[in-house]
Amino acid sequence: MQSQAFPAETVDDTASVIKIIRAFMRKENPEANSGGGITFYSPAEWKARGEKYGLNSVLVIAHDGGDMAAYCDYAQARFGSVERFARHLESHGFFIESCTCWYSAVYKIVS
Repeated sequence: MQSQAFPAETVDDTASVIKIIRAFMRKENPEANSGGGITFYSPAEWKARGEKYGLNSVLVIAHDGGDMAAYCDYAQARFGSVERFARHLESHGFFIESCTCWYSAVYKIVS
């Protein structure tokens, strides 16, 4: 498979949003282990898996029932947690889209 080049700001945004998420989780749920089932994917890694959605994001979070699921997936019925996480990302210039019950995509807010 041929690799796709992404603009430098996408790589920087991916690293930034991972740091933002980890800081949020340390504050929100310090007892969480290293993410408990969470896997971060860059858009290129997500595409290489053959996925079709979330390819224009800066990050895909595969939370599949892990520690992040309560903050990404409305199906977990922890609406306050989902809203707090969304507001936190927005305060840093990003927004989250719940794609399915097992993964979500994070995008940069463009004005």
